[in-house]
Amino acid sequence: MSMKQVILRALALSIALGLVIFAGCRYTPPESTRQQAIYPEHLENEPDIRIRIGEYGSPVTLLVSGPYKLEVTHVGGRKETGGGNSAVSIDVEATQNGVRLGRDLFTSASIIPVGNTRLGLRTQIDGVHSAQELSGSLHFNRTKDSKLQAIVEIGLEEYLIGVVPHEMPASWGTDALKTQAVAARSYALYHIKTRGNKEYDVKNTVMSQVWKPVTRADPRVALAVNSTRGIVVLENSRLFPTYFHSRCGGRTADARFVFQQGDITALSGVDCKYCLSKNAPRPWSLTIALDDLSARLNERGLVTGQVERIRALSEDKQPLSIMRRVYWVEVTTKAGTRHIIPADTFRRAVGHEKNNLASTWFSVTQNAAYVTFEGQGHGHGVGLCQYGARYLAEQLGYDYVSIIKAYYPGTTVSRVY
Repeated sequence: MSMKQVILRALALSIALGLVIFAGCRYTPPESTRQQAIYPEHLENEPDIRIRIGEYGSPVTLLVSGPYKLEVTHVGGRKETGGGNSAVSIDVEATQNGVRLGRDLFTSASIIPVGNTRLGLRTQIDGVHSAQELSGSLHFNRTKDSKLQAIVEIGLEEYLIGVVPHEMPASWGTDALKTQAVAARSYALYHIKTRGNKEYDVKNTVMSQVWKPVTRADPRVALAVNSTRGIVVLENSRLFPTYFHSRCGGRTADARFVFQQGDITALSGVDCKYCLSKNAPRPWSLTIALDDLSARLNERGLVTGQVERIRALSEDKQPLSIMRRVYWVEVTTKAGTRHIIPADTFRRAVGHEKNNLASTWFSVTQNAAYVTFEGQGHGHGVGLCQYGARYLAEQLGYDYVSIIKAYYPGTTVSRVY
């Protein structure tokens, strides 16, 4: 079937758009990006970023509000372009052989809006319907397990408008928001550089940075992003992954032990008393049955059999008797097998949400049936402590450059575009 026929078929399905925005830190980096990246001092233009917004096992509905371009790759490898001038609604799904757009099958398909056209995506996951309005281009391809992968491509600064308020409350101090904008921009640029040969640069979740499309920017967020436009964090003129987290608990973590990252001075950890202020979240506690803990660790393949004892270990794998940063967890089973597990890996297996093992700053006590973790902080602990940044900005009057240098020691800030 010709491209013209495909477009006409899509246009025949046109409906009036009724798009709704739905509401929706950083996690273990992919193996392929666990290195520092050399980045040029200056870019000619603001780069685009590719955001993977989802993988879908069932059809989604693509909504196009006006003129658009369509680029497809046929199953045989032939590429073709087309487009349309009217609103379109069409179902998209992955099959074992490619991406089905309406009734036509392609290896991949891209929709590029023209002018003020907006794109929408309606999905149904586990019986829950949702919809989101998007700007930029939208790309579809099939994953190895025959799911539909959707990737949005937009300008980096627009991306930050959708990241900052979902990683830090917009009500926080101006320089705290500026710090978050610069850290998020640096993190994103690092992944743009190191993942150039991949299908996407970042995900829209805590696996990268939380991003949600924004139709009207909060003025406070817009100020933080626009006033730091193009500014990133550099160590020895190199761009590195500027991790951040909610609250460290007393000292930020060394990335060498959390992410098996190379020896990056800026991510080696610093003392931080600021996130322990009265405005920060309180200490937390988690008590879990050893049977339940065993099931979670067995499910992740970290141990085999019933857990008998848990011990918190320091970076040099020595037992800890007080609450502090835990880098390794020693798990001994009833069979006598001893496992040494990286603390952040252990945390993710147990559950890293705020009502589970919220951070790796904790102490451990147990009896024959239960183990109790008492801790403070939230997140992996590497890099910028967001509650600490808030305190420095709002209570001590630090500007964003000073906050960045406090949490990423030995760094400079530089405008690269």
